[in-house]
Amino acid sequence: FVGLGTPSLASLVSVLLGIRLDKSEQLTDWSARPLSDSVKRYAADDVAYLFRLTAELRDRLESLGREAWATAECELLRTSLLRSTDSDTAWWRIKGATTMKGEKARIAQAVAAWRDRRAQHLDIPPRFVLSELALAAVVGRPPRTAADVQKLRGVGGLPNAVVRELIDAVEAGRSMEPEALRRPARHDDVPELDAAVSLLSAWVTELATAERIDKKLLATRDDVKDLVYGRPSRLDDGWRAALCGRELHKVLEGRAVVRLVDGGRHLRLEDD
Repeated sequence: FVGLGTPSLASLVSVLLGIRLDKSEQLTDWSARPLSDSVKRYAADDVAYLFRLTAELRDRLESLGREAWATAECELLRTSLLRSTDSDTAWWRIKGATTMKGEKARIAQAVAAWRDRRAQHLDIPPRFVLSELALAAVVGRPPRTAADVQKLRGVGGLPNAVVRELIDAVEAGRSMEPEALRRPARHDDVPELDAAVSLLSAWVTELATAERIDKKLLATRDDVKDLVYGRPSRLDDGWRAALCGRELHKVLEGRAVVRLVDGGRHLRLEDD
């Protein structure tokens, strides 16, 4: 919201406070004891400047009139983290999920759900239970034995108890009733609308640059695509609607146009 993209803590401290953090301890083995003074200082730097950064960022947001935008986005993130997730739909995030069929799809659902539930129980990211590479390998070549598991790419080194749970999840997928499979909603593309999606996405990119907002924060291509297709879109709500969503609807309704200006170097949205 303040033109800084998605910087690291070190970058924020450098840009906003003019302080360069010592990163020489980045690869430190934190299990080694006792911790040296330099390692302790490195750890302390993670929190030492947070209040000053907060004050500086709030001042910048206020000067741009965007404090309400940031507050709304933070609240959206907070509430999304509190919502319980449906583990049976976790497999939708696997690459190629929409084309999976039959037993492969059912195994994908069962294994991804097991990974998701175990991660929730341990309060860790799902990839720490089983990496994306390992998940794809399990779905691609479903193991029946512990020996089969060890042959899969990215799966080696799992504790025996976890290997047994993984095999149980695979077997649960094999025995799953077809009607228990949770399929992602399928949206067929309309080739005739591709040009509109591309044009409006290009304008949104220019707008994000002009407004000094991270483009992915403002809108992804899928957000624009959903709006063009008449599906629910992030661009229909809150600050995104105020900044660009309503303007995009005007184009789709024929009340505004997107023109090339400056010799084709830029796009401008104008009322028609």
